[in-house]
Order: sequence, then structure tokens, then C-alpha cells
Amino acid sequence: MTGRTANGTEVRTSPSLRRRRLGIALRRLRETSGVSREAAGERLDCSPSKISRIENGDVGVRRRDLEELMDLYGLGDHAERERLVDLARETRDRSGWWTKYTDLPRTYLRYIEFESVARSIRWFEMSTVPGVLQIPEFTDSLIRGSEPSFGGDERLRQVEVRQVRQKLLTGAGGPDCAFVLGEAAIRYKIGGDEVWRRQLRHLLELADLPNIRLQILSFDHGAHEAMAGSFQIMHHQKPDPAVVNCEGFAGHYVMDDPVDVERCSQIFDRLSAAALSPQLSWKLIAEAAA
Repeated sequence: MTGRTANGTEVRTSPSLRRRRLGIALRRLRETSGVSREAAGERLDCSPSKISRIENGDVGVRRRDLEELMDLYGLGDHAERERLVDLARETRDRSGWWTKYTDLPRTYLRYIEFESVARSIRWFEMSTVPGVLQIPEFTDSLIRGSEPSFGGDERLRQVEVRQVRQKLLTGAGGPDCAFVLGEAAIRYKIGGDEVWRRQLRHLLELADLPNIRLQILSFDHGAHEAMAGSFQIMHHQKPDPAVVNCEGFAGHYVMDDPVDVERCSQIFDRLSAAALSPQLSWKLIAEAAA
């Protein structure tokens, strides 16, 4: 199944999402059959932690091992067995544009894979312009300050990836996007006055796109539920699961438990309700850029 394209590169549905779907199905089968992770590990001659990684979608599963697990769990439905085998085959797809950037952190690659095939994204950013909305000069300056150990080539790779991501989000067929940015995101003069003002003007252009809703949570609001950091909620074509990505010093952490997704969705809704309207947000950004 194909998705959006960037620079002529075909984007397919996410193998990582397929692994998560397969893992969820296998966990349900195991729990329904009353088989422990230890027993499943013994069947495959592996550790219980390997079974956990399979069920969490962190690693794939070989056809032979999948057949062993389905036998152990008593799955006799031929159609369902074939569906899971097909799903396992799809997890081996390596054609996504992100596969060209294997030198980047694995957690970051998985995140942009989920982002690239999302049908809608809700994004809260506490203190800087989201990478997917940045101009190249802003990205370069931001990385120079936040990642001083990065060399020139590493910065260029980050700039390149963020620009591809931006084209996917802002091009034809891009996902519906709702951004809530803390006011600090438009106040830090990253890159100096000229670059900073160009970045703000770029935000105004993006905010006018039909699939982008941009709001600012003003300083006057005070404390809120997401003071600790940034997160993104990505919804995908069913039956692929919705996921939440949380960012921090340790990198990207992805959650797909429906309870976590719903909790973050409610937090985002409250942040959006507390933020300035898109019209007042546009005006605030324009005043800062003047």
C-alpha cells in the first residue's frame, strides 16, 4: 500500500506499525490461550524478553517462529493465520524514504516513519519551533546550539531530513495538522534577528495552509499539563494504531497503548482550548516578526 511522496520518492505504509499490529495480535493470542512469555520463549528457544520485544513491535518475527507461536497458541483459523503471515511479510518492507538515513538515531527514524504515514498529527511544542516547520538556516543554528558535538555533515543531514518531512506535511495529500506552541517557541531568537524573523514569517505562510492549524499558548496562561516537554499524537489509517511520540534529552519514546493515546489527546484538547485562537496566534507571530 502506498502513501504520500516527496521528491518523487514513494512512501509506503509503515513496517514498524505493521510490527506493532502483529505484536498486539500475538500478545492477545498468547494471553487468551493462557501461555506465559516464558513458555513461548521455550518454544522458540529464546528469552521471555525476546517475546516481549516481538509483542511490542520492536523486532520482527521469522515465518518459522510465527508458525510455531500460532501452533502453541492454538490458532486454527486458516484465514487468520494467513493474515498474520502476510502482516509479518509486510514488516520487512525497506522502501520508505527514511531508510536512506540509517546513520540517524533509531528512535528518531522510527518516529519520522510514523509521522510520514500519518493521516493526522496533533503536536505540542513547549519552547521551540517544531523541526517539521523550520527553515534550513533556523535548523542549522538550533543544532549548533543544542547539539554542539555535531559536525557539519551531521547538521546537514538533520536539515535535509526536516525539509523532506516538511514537504510531506505541506504538500498535496498531507495530513491534517494541529500545532500548539508555547509562546517561548516564537520568542527565542535562534540564528539571530534575520533568521529568527524569516522563520516567523515562514510560520505565517504555513499557518495559511488548509491542512495546518497553528495556535500559541501565551505566557499569560501560566502553568499547564505539558510543562515537562513536547509530544505528538499521530493517527494512521485503520487498522494501524495511533501512537504518541514524546521527546526529551534521551530521544524519542513512542506509546501506542490506547489509554495513553486518549490521555494525551485530552491534554492536547485542553491546551488547544487554552491557547490563543488561530487568528490571534497569527497576529501575535506577525507582531513578533515585524
